[in-house]
Amino acid sequence: MKGQMSLEMIIGLLILLVVAAVVINLFLNNTRGIGVQQYKQALQYRNFKAQCESLCSDYLGSGNLAAAAKFCYTKLTGDSDLNRNGKVDAFAADTKLLNICEDAIYCFHVYSCNSDNGKIDWSDCRQILCNAYNEVYQNYNDANNKVKAIFANGIGSCTIPSGEANWYNLYFGNNPCTEGPTGSTQTQTSAPTTASVTCSKQTSTSITCTWGCPNAVSTQNTGVLSISVINQAVTITSQTGSYTFSNLSPGTKYNIGLVCDLPQAQITAAYQIQL
Repeated sequence: MKGQMSLEMIIGLLILLVVAAVVINLFLNNTRGIGVQQYKQALQYRNFKAQCESLCSDYLGSGNLAAAAKFCYTKLTGDSDLNRNGKVDAFAADTKLLNICEDAIYCFHVYSCNSDNGKIDWSDCRQILCNAYNEVYQNYNDANNKVKAIFANGIGSCTIPSGEANWYNLYFGNNPCTEGPTGSTQTQTSAPTTASVTCSKQTSTSITCTWGCPNAVSTQNTGVLSISVINQAVTITSQTGSYTFSNLSPGTKYNIGLVCDLPQAQITAAYQIQL
């Protein structure tokens, strides 16, 4: 009887050891990878999102094109393995139902920067960056090369699930500042959201506005850039460009309107800024 009990105890101990080994293995696996649904709980991710919120506030406070561009080009840096599983994974962005890679996360992926004219959308970031660098280089080809260099890694090194869209191709395309994103058209039937105007303070009494139109603006198919309060309007005859409104009043809020396709007036954009 004692020998039988000892055998049962030994078997019981072996079972406990096996169970303990399984539990320990599960624990170790869970600590190595925090799970696909918990990327956004990583401290690095949360700190980056807070940084993006701060950059958005800087832009909203200044109305400056450079500040908007900084929000758009700022990328999460550091360890790209957010879920600690030893590889670069794809996961859903916060601001759209599209997948992004752990090693190519930008502010517009994780935080919606909302202004009086609506949020800065992914396609808005394309136009903002193109306008900002065109303002620097005075050449859209050079601006195009700069924006391509910023996003040289494209969507990143992860594998996007089959059937999912590549966000970079969808919103930036091969040449973001010369041809627009994949699928866009350069005709008068383009959606109004493809027009863009952004403005920044030059001095306490002047504002420079940079525009971009999806259609080929010409002398036969003109556009107009207008500013409220002083009710000034400027005829535009080029697809992209900039104009400085002067003799403005400090402390005044101005609304800037863009129409790309007179007389149809179907492709429009707006911007609000306070001196």
